[in-house]
Amino acid sequence: DLHLSIRRQRQMCIRDRGYTNQPLVSFIIESHNKSVGVKRIVSELREYPNAEIVVIDDGSEYKHTKSLMRYLTRGNEFLVRANDLYENVMYDKTIRFANGEYIVLMQDDDEITDLDWVDKGVSYFKKYPDMVILGGLNGLEFVTDDKEKWGYVDLYKDDRLRDKDFYFVHAVNRAPMLLNKRLFLDHLGHIDFSFAPFQCDDCELCLRAWLCGLKVGWYNACLLYTSPSPRDRTRSR
Repeated sequence: DLHLSIRRQRQMCIRDRGYTNQPLVSFIIESHNKSVGVKRIVSELREYPNAEIVVIDDGSEYKHTKSLMRYLTRGNEFLVRANDLYENVMYDKTIRFANGEYIVLMQDDDEITDLDWVDKGVSYFKKYPDMVILGGLNGLEFVTDDKEKWGYVDLYKDDRLRDKDFYFVHAVNRAPMLLNKRLFLDHLGHIDFSFAPFQCDDCELCLRAWLCGLKVGWYNACLLYTSPSPRDRTRSR
């Protein structure tokens, strides 16, 4: 009938634009005034099949917003505009918007040389079905040493991760941070807004995952970062 015909036409139109409603991976990029860097990242991520790309434009100057609007033209590319709410709030909101089975949280200064790290991360999720978080930046172990400013040590500093490809850890830093979306929503539910606007909510999320009986892992993603330290954040500011 007419209704079915119209619906089929709409579905064909969506497919022609390259849209898929059930991507394997959703890449979420937090951005503030770095449209050039974001476009460089997006150009690389476009090579990954069965994915969607969501860029958070978090309070950027209009010239950056306009540039991203003109660039993100494919069926599974989205721009989420916010009024400078910072990554704590915007990652949480955008995770619910994304449709991927796995979520990859990124930032606008990530340097990508290839996409092997994505499949590598997905393979670890399949190997450990109760792992909800996988970090590609660094692994953290919490300590009771009062000399530690943040209450944890970076496991790279004591060489425990130097020759390893994967390791279960207390916590990981964003980003990249990979999530099993179903486990995240079913068991963790949210990023804790009490840590807003940023800093340490990623650590709290990881510790909460362990308390829920889930696992947190680190793996060698082999990505590069332009910021000198993972805690000089937010990196996009």
